[in-house]
Amino acid sequence: MSAANAATAATAATVSRSYHTIENAAFTAVYDRTIYKYENVYGFGSPEPRYGYGADYHIFAKYGDKVYMEVRGCGNIVMSFAELQKNKYWKAYYEISLLLTKDPHTVIQDIEYRSKYIGDDIYEEPRTFALNTAFIETNISSHTKKIIGNDSDDICYIRVSPYELVNMEYDTPDALATYQNLYESRRKIRNKTFEERCAAYKRLISDGL
Repeated sequence: MSAANAATAATAATVSRSYHTIENAAFTAVYDRTIYKYENVYGFGSPEPRYGYGADYHIFAKYGDKVYMEVRGCGNIVMSFAELQKNKYWKAYYEISLLLTKDPHTVIQDIEYRSKYIGDDIYEEPRTFALNTAFIETNISSHTKKIIGNDSDDICYIRVSPYELVNMEYDTPDALATYQNLYESRRKIRNKTFEERCAAYKRLISDGL
């Protein structure tokens, strides 16, 4: 990016970011960003290592009894809070999300997600509303995890507008069952690492927040 383009982007960022407070809704998430380090083993170009990023996330938007949930690789679903509580995985992630979120009633609006994070390819579509939440960063090379505070980065973006929640309809029981089957086929659950992963998150939050 040229200096002129960088200056334009910086100026746009200062005028495009706004906060929305929605008192009767709560937006929380567990977002785990993974950093991969690639060594320059072939000796081409810069000798410095390169870094890549991945992510796993559970995003929740609660409006009264209604819960919108979005999971990386599974899409989204709308259910009652009682249905969420019946699933041990969803219930655990929801409880952790409450610990990570600074202000669940506030979302941050940007002009466009991809204007700031080109190349990450975490989301399939441009997104404009970010959650006011801390996130977890996992470094594969150093085998470490840390929490990055709420005010450092807008990185956890919800697919829908927060103002759509009020008119969202609940998904059918058949759709919910299909979604649950898809969710439970995910690698982290098949490998039975769920309990260990959640316990690590809770220890990290206890030490880091």
